[in-house]
Amino acid sequence: KKYENPPQIFEEYGDGLNGKADRKVLIINISGLAGQELETIKPTNIAALLKTSKYNFNLVMDAKSSVPATMASMLTGVSSSKHLINTDSYTPIIVEDDKHDPLENYPTFLARMLDVRPEFKTVTITSDPSLSKYMIHADQRILSANDASVKDSAVNILKDKNSRVIIADFRSVEAAGVKDGFTAATPAFKSAVETVDGYIGEMVTTLKARKDYDKEDWLIIVTTNRG
Repeated sequence: KKYENPPQIFEEYGDGLNGKADRKVLIINISGLAGQELETIKPTNIAALLKTSKYNFNLVMDAKSSVPATMASMLTGVSSSKHLINTDSYTPIIVEDDKHDPLENYPTFLARMLDVRPEFKTVTITSDPSLSKYMIHADQRILSANDASVKDSAVNILKDKNSRVIIADFRSVEAAGVKDGFTAATPAFKSAVETVDGYIGEMVTTLKARKDYDKEDWLIIVTTNRG
């Protein structure tokens, strides 16, 4: 809370940002990384980002904890009690008692961007086929084999592409936690966190080396859907 919120920018569609830098967003999701364990491990590159960040190590729980439910909540901005998504189909599941109630649609922010600013390029990168399909409104969807490939794709996109939003979804930390435990005291879990942190370092370095970096205003969001 050391830093004040940036001022809002009001613009008419199509008018750019009134002479200000192009605002862009890099969203990095690390599934399975609890805030308390992150605070304990203090991986190098995330720690460097914290120096100029607003951050919180506490977690916010949803009633549903599956990957589809939590990713849908992150992408739509509403809880599972509203979007009703909880399985890899990424389709709402109507509760027996509510079958006669009208089913409300909650679009992802990618769908909303496509509606109002279709010229803004958006990119999603994940190793989860179901999630990639759910993010169908992205301008470019990259399905990767593993987290290393997610990082490679993100670095390639960041080098010279004019994307407004990039989502990089990492899953290896959760896989390590499921196998050996979700604590910083577990060597395999800590190693997985540090590996992904290294990926983040490469991505941030590439971002800052962009030829138009001084004309851009990047927001980097590091978060977790589960943890």
